[in-house]
Amino acid sequence: IEEREARPELQNYGLGQDPLSEEIKKDATIASDAFKFNVSKKGNFTNPKAILLTGVTGFVGLNILVELLASSSADIYLLIRADNETLAKERLFEALENQLISADIFDEKRIKILAGDLAKPLLGLSTEKYDELAEIIDVVHHAGSAVNFIQPYSYMKAANVDALYTLIRFITTHQLKQLSLLSTVGVFSWEHYFTKPALIMEDTDTQSAFKYLSRDMGYIQSKWVMEQVAQEAIKQGVPIVIFRLGYVFCHSLTGATAKYQWWGSLIKTCIQLKAYPILIDQKEELTMVDFVSKAITYISKNPDSIGQIFHLSPEPEDNMTVTEFFELLREEFNFDLKPVPYLEWRALWENDENSPLYPLLNLFKFVAYDNKSIIEVHQNTPDFDISNTK
Repeated sequence: IEEREARPELQNYGLGQDPLSEEIKKDATIASDAFKFNVSKKGNFTNPKAILLTGVTGFVGLNILVELLASSSADIYLLIRADNETLAKERLFEALENQLISADIFDEKRIKILAGDLAKPLLGLSTEKYDELAEIIDVVHHAGSAVNFIQPYSYMKAANVDALYTLIRFITTHQLKQLSLLSTVGVFSWEHYFTKPALIMEDTDTQSAFKYLSRDMGYIQSKWVMEQVAQEAIKQGVPIVIFRLGYVFCHSLTGATAKYQWWGSLIKTCIQLKAYPILIDQKEELTMVDFVSKAITYISKNPDSIGQIFHLSPEPEDNMTVTEFFELLREEFNFDLKPVPYLEWRALWENDENSPLYPLLNLFKFVAYDNKSIIEVHQNTPDFDISNTK
């Protein structure tokens, strides 16, 4: 915030015309032959014998593992960022414990641990191991994107965009593989602030959201670029299925959630303050992780899903607003909560370094447009069509 306030000239650029927008546009412009490949062998997409899963120590990735073990007989290779397999296995078991998932699901005959790194060449693997995997993997589920709401695009690009290029090279080497790519409904940024759609379709073009991106989160910027890369790869014959996730909140049965998510910090802060912000018709597309993981593993087996986009978000009638959520907390659990105008609510905690939300102050204070923060411009949120998913 201080850095941006020290450079007021950034606010003088028109939407989509600042240096960051130029960088994003450059990264999203892909040559029509960028993903040319020449492989005659094709993996088994509908009944895979070998699956590569990234991001398994994350909230969604771990639950995808649970579903893959239950719904397939495939061997599952887990790419985990670690220096060796022992440390990688430790990270996996720590994630299982944190998500209230029994370690008994670990099947040594089917689960293969790989110590690697998406951000490195050859996935951080040896040439021999990389080639071995490229020969046998049928399907890749890519849940390994970095999720961070304060890091800039330059940081998120390496973790997300560059890693996608690495994976596309992998799935088009030796044997053609299908890729399930996890994206977000956030790729539409805050375009709705101007266009005010009631419903965004799964096939709605994201190009028009470009000019709003530079005043959004680096995470959203990187996800938007990833989708442009994926769409161009699809045009060039690469078998990719795109899943746009809503806000994956918790598990519907265990209540397990990811401790690093901002929504939990928001709830903690509001309970401590006994107040929540008035945000008009703002929705976060809250979804359950078990629904998301089941949908991904099921839909990806359908040959017709290749090249398609699937919104994994609530039905419009179930898409509750922020206000409705906090009203439910008050009614169901008797929390002492009252609605407070946004700026008054923010003033209650923005100078408190011990507030759960303090590390994410940028989201609530950095001016995106019209003297409103990123959070504020997302008011009057549209719903998202889920026809393909259904």
